[in-house]
Amino acid sequence: MDTSAESDTQQPEEDQAAAPAPVVEVAQSAKKSSGDAKKPLKRLHGKRKKQRRSSRASRQNQLTLQQVTDRFAACGRCSYFWAGYRVIFGEDALATAVAQSEAGWLELEWNLEMPELVHKSYGVRLDILHFHYEGCCQECRRTFVYQAAEDEEETDEFRIEISPRMAK
Repeated sequence: MDTSAESDTQQPEEDQAAAPAPVVEVAQSAKKSSGDAKKPLKRLHGKRKKQRRSSRASRQNQLTLQQVTDRFAACGRCSYFWAGYRVIFGEDALATAVAQSEAGWLELEWNLEMPELVHKSYGVRLDILHFHYEGCCQECRRTFVYQAAEDEEETDEFRIEISPRMAK
C-alpha cells in the first residue's frame, strides 16, 4: 500500500511538473514571437525619430536674422539693398522674411519704393512692362527674381537668394 500511495502521490507531482513545462515553452515561444514583433516596431520607431530629428534639424539649420545680415554684408551692392529694405519695411519685416525663408530664398515684400531700391542696388530698372525678371548681383552673383502680380488686388513678388552663388 505504501507503494501505491507513493505512486499516487508521485503521479500528481509528475502531472504538476509536466503541466508547467508546456506553459514555459509557450511563454518562451510567446517571448520569441513578441520579440520578433517588437523588432519591426523598433525600426518604425527609429524612422519616426529620424523624421523628428530631421524637422528639428531643419529648425536648427534655420538661419537667424543676424546670419542672413552677415551674408548680405559680404557684398557692397547686396548690403546696400539689405539696408535699404530695412529702412523701407523695418526690422520686423526682415525677421519675418528670414523666419519664412525656404530652400535658401527670401520672399520679400514689395511696394512702390522697391523698384528704385533695386535700380540703385543692382542697376536694373523694373518698369511696368516687366512681368517677370531674373537678375543677379554683378559683384557676388546673388540671384533675385521679380514677378509682377496677375491681378491688381495682389502684390508683386520679389525673391532673393540668401547665399550668393560662387562665380565659376
